[in-house]
Amino acid sequence: MNAALEQEFHDAMLGIFERAKKEASYSANRFHQLVGRLGGKAAAKQMLASRTLSEDLTHLSLAKRLDLSMEVLILEAQWAPLFSDQERAIAVKRLKDFGYTAS
Repeated sequence: MNAALEQEFHDAMLGIFERAKKEASYSANRFHQLVGRLGGKAAAKQMLASRTLSEDLTHLSLAKRLDLSMEVLILEAQWAPLFSDQERAIAVKRLKDFGYTAS
């Protein structure tokens, strides 16, 4: 796998953490710790594999800022090589469950 792409994704995951903190007044500390410990790609895959919705997704939904979620991030075309169709489908379903549609 492309190490540079994985590093860019890792940086993007940290970026949405910072944006959520500034723009939605939400500090997703467990998310930040998981990304720091596993790396962005592995953290995203672990969160997607979880059968329970993250507290982060719920909070961002209440703040009407799902655009700052990991689920929206992984659906960006540039990250497609990092995730399976099944993982991307999970992200789409979660977002749909919250009524999110990409603009």
